[in-house]
Amino acid sequence: MSVVGAFLGVGLIVDMSVDNPYYIVGVLLALLAALLTGFNYMIIRKLNTQNTSGNTQTFYFFLIGAFMTLGINQITPVLNFHSVTKQDLWLILAISVTTFIHQTLITFALKFETAAKIMPWTYLPVLVSFAADILIFEMQMNKASIIGSLIVSGSVIAPSVFKKS
Repeated sequence: MSVVGAFLGVGLIVDMSVDNPYYIVGVLLALLAALLTGFNYMIIRKLNTQNTSGNTQTFYFFLIGAFMTLGINQITPVLNFHSVTKQDLWLILAISVTTFIHQTLITFALKFETAAKIMPWTYLPVLVSFAADILIFEMQMNKASIIGSLIVSGSVIAPSVFKKS
C-alpha cells in the first residue's frame, strides 16, 4: 500500500507540462526502473534466505552489469557517446562508489527485512531530488508538487511507524 501511495505522490511531483518530447519517455523509463528495482529486491531477499553471501551478490551484480554495459555500448553507437573529461571521470567515480555502497547496503538490509518493507524507502530519493530541484536548481513549487512530496513522505514513513507486530 505504501508503494502505491508513494507512486501517486511521485505522479503529483512530476510536472507533466514540460515541453520536451523525450520527457514522457524519461518518466516511463524511470517507472520501469522502479518496477525492476522492486523485482530485484525480491530476488535479493530470496538469495539471502538461501544463505548466499551479500558480498557475493554485490560482486556478481557489478561484474555482470559491467559486461552488459560493455555489450550495450558495442551495439548502440547511436547513443552519441563523447570523450570523457577529467571532470567526467571524477563524477563517474563518485557515482560508482555511491552506487556500490547503495547496492551493498540494500543487499544487507534485505538480509534482515522483507522486500515489501524495504521497497517504500526507495522513494526517498524522490524527495531528495525534489529538494535539490528547489534549493539548487531553483525550480518553482506548485500545490501538486507539495502535496505529492507530503504523500511520498507519509508513504515512506508510515510502514515504519505502523509496523505490524
